[in-house]
Amino acid sequence: MLKCTKFKTHKSGALQGFADIHDSAAKGTHFGCKLFMKDGRRWVQLPQVEFVGKDGQKAYNSPFKFDTKDINNAFSEAAKKAIDQWCSENSEEEKKAPDQADMFGEKEEDFGDVPF
Repeated sequence: MLKCTKFKTHKSGALQGFADIHDSAAKGTHFGCKLFMKDGRRWVQLPQVEFVGKDGQKAYNSPFKFDTKDINNAFSEAAKKAIDQWCSENSEEEKKAPDQADMFGEKEEDFGDVPF
């Protein structure tokens, strides 16, 4: 089961915002999932890493990939429902643009006593 633990609106082109999605089956959280909307269609994408390709153009790569397109689509559908649920339960103030340091769960207190 997926549960959205935070959503922050950030509209840029098709991008609508960022969500932290907890996956109870995997016992972990996907920080910085992206919610997109274009041509009346909405989907959720796991975070990607930006890099410069051989042609010098900006490109993206996913550090995690689902085994099948059906599993990816099921994740997207469940994540959209989780985001909609979170948004219905939280105020507009909480949905404003993310604090960059907090967008991917990177505040110092998230790491505890890390030895490095």
